[in-house]
Amino acid sequence: MFVITGMTDVAVDSKGRFLMPAFWKSLFTQHQINEFVIKRHLYHSCLELIPISVWNEELEKLNKLNRFNKQSNDFIRFYMSGVRVIEFDKVGRIQIPKDLFDYAEIKNTAVLSSSIDRIEIWDKVLYENYLQSHSDEFQKFAEDFLGKSFMDDKEDK
Repeated sequence: MFVITGMTDVAVDSKGRFLMPAFWKSLFTQHQINEFVIKRHLYHSCLELIPISVWNEELEKLNKLNRFNKQSNDFIRFYMSGVRVIEFDKVGRIQIPKDLFDYAEIKNTAVLSSSIDRIEIWDKVLYENYLQSHSDEFQKFAEDFLGKSFMDDKEDK
């Protein structure tokens, strides 16, 4: 499984471009990843930058949905809205398409935050506000989900 770790702030210019941090650029180069999908996040006002190989696996799952089912068809439409395939430019920058840049309300600084096999791209202020306003919720989730999951694992052995 391909895993991306870390978090960093990046400067974003007025055209929606940012330089991919060297530690991730090196990882992507090592794994011969130069093509990505950039899309809206399903639940938050941020973007997802997904290596194309990971995206193709998701498409295989999506393609199994019954398109004659209205709910499935509507989900596919929403999920695919705004999706773009992008690559690094010659100097290692990523260009965020204008509509996605506006959707994520990115100003001068973005936070790139790993989310296992993809990178979330947030406006820095929105990201910090989200973490602050959801810290209690996360602590409860960690206790409910991880505490019980790890205990269940111990009991199974």
